[in-house]
Amino acid sequence: MAHPNVVFMGVAGSGKSTVAMHYAKGRGFAFVEADDFHPPANVAKMQSGQPLTDEDRVGWLGAMAQRIAEGKARGETMVITCSALKRAYRDELSTGRPQLRFLFLRAA
Repeated sequence: MAHPNVVFMGVAGSGKSTVAMHYAKGRGFAFVEADDFHPPANVAKMQSGQPLTDEDRVGWLGAMAQRIAEGKARGETMVITCSALKRAYRDELSTGRPQLRFLFLRAA
């Protein structure tokens, strides 16, 4: 069985980007940082200290889902970082992708 694509998820500061990057690099997998898919309006909002709403996240989640689909079509194994804290966000990313796995990182 091929290695499934994995989403390292968790709250900000939990280390998901650092851990996922090392995991991907050590295995030769593609590293995909969800923050890179935010539109400029979301970035500006976050930089001003405003939390994003579910509405703000719709396009971002769609872009992430598209990236996952494109990678799968190319046979690419991906390690993805994404907070994905709400079930609805995980559902959006995993719809039609039963082999996508979520790994929750919790800083203690």
